[in-house]
Amino acid sequence: MIRLLDPENIAIPETAEIELTPDARAIMAEESAAYEEEYDQAVIDLHQEQHQSLGLLDTLKTMFMWTDSPEERVSRNRSHRIDPT
Repeated sequence: MIRLLDPENIAIPETAEIELTPDARAIMAEESAAYEEEYDQAVIDLHQEQHQSLGLLDTLKTMFMWTDSPEERVSRNRSHRIDPT
């Protein structure tokens, strides 16, 4: 028999404080700075690519007035990255 949880009986704290170690804070700051740099570069690349023809796929995108957002560009670039660890 499967018992479902009753949402009225579940106690979820309104705010949950998480204590981070200094090392974790440093790592998060590095990742945040790296993401900001990649985002800024993606904005520049997308702006420059608007004035170039990069092939058939870009022609189709242009026909539908579809462009990637900087977030999509950074996400795609990060997904293709090979982690050396």
